[in-house]
Amino acid sequence: MAQQRTVRLPALTTEMATAELLAWLVEPGAEVREGDPLVEVTTDKVDMELESPYSGTVGDLLVDAGSVLDVGAALTTIMTDDAEQDLLGDLPTPGGDDADASAPSGEEPGPPAPPTTGGDAGTSDAPDDDPDASDEPGSSGIVPAPPAVRARARTEGVKLADLPRSGSRGQVTMDDLETHLARDHDASSTATTAPPPPPAGQRPSRPAPPPPRPDGGRRDRRAQVRAATARSTTRSQAVPQFTLFRAADLTDRATRRGRVSWTTIVARSLAATLWRHPDLNATWDEEHETVRPRDTVRIGMAVDTPAGLVVVTLDDPDAISPQAADTALREAAARARDGKLRPDDMQAGSATVSNLGGFGVERFTALLVPPQAAILSVGGVTEGPAVVDGAVVPRLQLQLGLTLDHRVADGADGARALDTLVRILEDG
Repeated sequence: MAQQRTVRLPALTTEMATAELLAWLVEPGAEVREGDPLVEVTTDKVDMELESPYSGTVGDLLVDAGSVLDVGAALTTIMTDDAEQDLLGDLPTPGGDDADASAPSGEEPGPPAPPTTGGDAGTSDAPDDDPDASDEPGSSGIVPAPPAVRARARTEGVKLADLPRSGSRGQVTMDDLETHLARDHDASSTATTAPPPPPAGQRPSRPAPPPPRPDGGRRDRRAQVRAATARSTTRSQAVPQFTLFRAADLTDRATRRGRVSWTTIVARSLAATLWRHPDLNATWDEEHETVRPRDTVRIGMAVDTPAGLVVVTLDDPDAISPQAADTALREAAARARDGKLRPDDMQAGSATVSNLGGFGVERFTALLVPPQAAILSVGGVTEGPAVVDGAVVPRLQLQLGLTLDHRVADGADGARALDTLVRILEDG
């Protein structure tokens, strides 16, 4: 029996409250299969494509590109022959599967937004005469472009509709905009006389500050990531935490690790450690003042991207082969650097690995990523002197720092877990 399911905006991270819809990747009436991309959205950290949770026919597109949406907002409907649950967050509401779930708890949901592909939907901040509107037949009314490009274009007074679209899905890129601005600048430079240089010994005046962003304008990606990092680290500082340090001798392990990276080996070893010490695979329940255990292990990996620090997660990396885990982590890191993470990459982790060894750092203290109770700092693998059988010999050593939430574990708990981690790393 055919079922109409509502696809809603899911919470892609624990911190996410809103997201901006960048571009629709389907049209009403399109046939989609489970896993096909439906829509591209941007959060405070990444742009990503949301996939269809099932196969069926796409109904009305309920919001426009450019709309800023709350988690749980209805995006579209899909008519399917099965009745499986909506994997993209079809939230239960008193009105049934298709009722509006965007109202706060305890309040009656308002009337649903009218289905539209024009310029009047939801929270779109684009008026009817928006300079970004497109005149192309069949257009949604908004030229697709990332928020940073849209904000810069408005600041510069450039119409996105006048720009080429070199993006992979027909969106205007920052390169398109910069090329246009550079061409205009060169043209204006040849048509005007350069101002005279300042008198000798006189400091040139500072350039005028850029005009303020329009109300509601989105900051560039790096500013968004910095703001998200600030919120996370501020919460982290409120957590009572301590760090235990230990060195692992990797001399013997190095002879049999093959082409698998040390980062992958550490991530798999940490996952195996959490299964052996389930008391650390937990979070602190502030409301009930109790430890809440997790029933899965997901290891987060801190990735340095052009926009700043992003954490991606991998489910049970020790349950697959070292080569498969290495490939999965490398691909997730590449998606993070390209700003193309998948929802699975952003799921809540059990613990995080922060590796600064590639920057020459030997040892450091990493801050917890709430609500996780553990984070492992990893320094570089270096050769140093060690005493073996009474003799000083060179050995490959790795400095580790295990930071724990003191509400979840005590020092002795951490010491036992760190000992297990070192033995797994050394013995393989």
